[in-house]
Amino acid sequence: MYFKKIIYKVIFSVVIITCISACELTNLNVNIDPNSPSKAEPRLLLPSAQINLVSWMQNLNADAHGFVGILSSNDNFGLNNTTYNNAWGNFYTNGGKDLDELIKGAERAGNLPHYLGIGQTMKAYFFGVMVDMFGDVPYSEAFGGNLTTANKNPKFDKDVEIYEDLIKLCDQAINNLSKSQLGGISRDQSDIIYEGDINKWLKLANTVKFRLLINARRVRPTAKTEIEATIKKGLISNSSENFKFTFNSLRTPDGRHPWAQSAYSGDNQFTYFLHQFMVEMIDNEDPRLPYYFRRQTSRILNQNDPTDKSTTPCIGVSGCTYGYLILNPKIVRRLLVEKNKVPATVEDNLKAITDVFIAYLNNQNAVQTILVNTFKYTPEQAKSIYEEFTWLAGYFGRDRGDFSGVPPDANIRTAPGVYPAGGVYDGREILARSASVNEGKGQGYFPMITNWQVNFLKAEAILTLGIAGDARQELESAMRSQMAVVESVAIANDNKSQRIDTASLEKYISNILDRFDKATTNEQKLNVVLKQAWFSNFGNGFEIYNAFRRTGYPNDIQLNVMRPPRQFALRLPYPQQELTYNPNAATYKDVIFDRDAIFWDILKYKLPL
Repeated sequence: MYFKKIIYKVIFSVVIITCISACELTNLNVNIDPNSPSKAEPRLLLPSAQINLVSWMQNLNADAHGFVGILSSNDNFGLNNTTYNNAWGNFYTNGGKDLDELIKGAERAGNLPHYLGIGQTMKAYFFGVMVDMFGDVPYSEAFGGNLTTANKNPKFDKDVEIYEDLIKLCDQAINNLSKSQLGGISRDQSDIIYEGDINKWLKLANTVKFRLLINARRVRPTAKTEIEATIKKGLISNSSENFKFTFNSLRTPDGRHPWAQSAYSGDNQFTYFLHQFMVEMIDNEDPRLPYYFRRQTSRILNQNDPTDKSTTPCIGVSGCTYGYLILNPKIVRRLLVEKNKVPATVEDNLKAITDVFIAYLNNQNAVQTILVNTFKYTPEQAKSIYEEFTWLAGYFGRDRGDFSGVPPDANIRTAPGVYPAGGVYDGREILARSASVNEGKGQGYFPMITNWQVNFLKAEAILTLGIAGDARQELESAMRSQMAVVESVAIANDNKSQRIDTASLEKYISNILDRFDKATTNEQKLNVVLKQAWFSNFGNGFEIYNAFRRTGYPNDIQLNVMRPPRQFALRLPYPQQELTYNPNAATYKDVIFDRDAIFWDILKYKLPL
């Protein structure tokens, strides 16, 4: 429900603008059949395909984060055959169909190799994601419903065979993008991602192939040789080449990042962040903390008040690791006492101190006076306790798998911040601000394939396949590259954003590299690498979900605190509408999403219930 208002409405506007601007750009030499006016030109189909496919991915993105312990979206794996009816339909009737028509139109024209190469590259990427999520899907016969000899019941192709074809498709894309095309491509005409920069599309085509090979590496005997050859041809290597989608700040029609639409359009309707993700960033003094999250409250909930108590995280669940952070002595010790931010006696006096906050409604002067007069803290200590308690109280989420109901806490739970959602910056010096206030531009950032993802994948190839390279350097480059983008997105969206403190950044990176150096095996080192990918790929749950299924890393994600109704999702369940109406789907009625893995997943992870 968190992403229901994505940017479908802007498609028509984009196409109209494209048509108007193209009136002055007649040098494309596009072959147009006047007897077939219903066949849209590639330059009109490209922006529609790009927008629709990004929208389709957002329909699945929250759950991908939920599967790997970052969001509470389906983190209990309570999926069924109706869960993804809309996502499946959107792919085949909107973005995927636009892309298919784009490729066919470029092939018919015969003189548009760049459009053809772009279409092939996008097909390799987006169909690759479709296979990663569902396994076998309609592919070779997917878009024949409106042909003269219509095929409305396409067969399902095997996932391994689709992957093989997509890898070859990348090579075809590279060949087409390497040709010359009269008139070229510009943003005014169509390309809203790379603005017609064919060199960037070339790198992307090679990087998509690299990504497919990494996913399939454990079942592909030739993977090492192929990956080495692909790396030599050149991959995405800097942020200007990233395959990303930048949302806009329009509210009517709403073109903002879907997380911003959920959190910054009245009451916060975004899902919960899971506590482990937030707590570890606090504990590690991760400089991205104020960019990722936006606190909405500084108040401590009164456990003697029925409404407050019912709103408290994990109130009806036993065995929570984190629970309500500010009332959890272990968490207060870990995040405040052991960091020397508050005196050690705070842990012993925790209930009495929080009672003071509640009794005096967080009135700073009153609370600090009691802390000095009754608890005998110095004025400096009292000030520190007040500031740290009100700061920590704003990190309000859930433990993984706590599905005990949704209380009226929309304007208390932690909201998405300025990255990637385009919301607001939340530095320590800023008091918690309700997400119901319409702040932040919403010009969020969807990182589909980025230079830091490439760094993480190369580190994985070095550590698992033994290809040449320095995994430690790839890890460092990944962290530095991603933090630079976080900072730039923040500054573009909220004028209160501050630049990442250099000393904090260097300390963080040094600590992570030290962990890498202390790891004694390549498997342990890979765990360190992919734990940072867990943090850095925030905003793209697909890459984290894939990495976990490939490797089982990071291996310290919190287990569900309540026994989930189903096991870990190895894939997504097939939609009931397809199983019902497509006779070729009959054999897939017995596919079980938490039992039957896709072809490249040899780990077949199971929750230790």
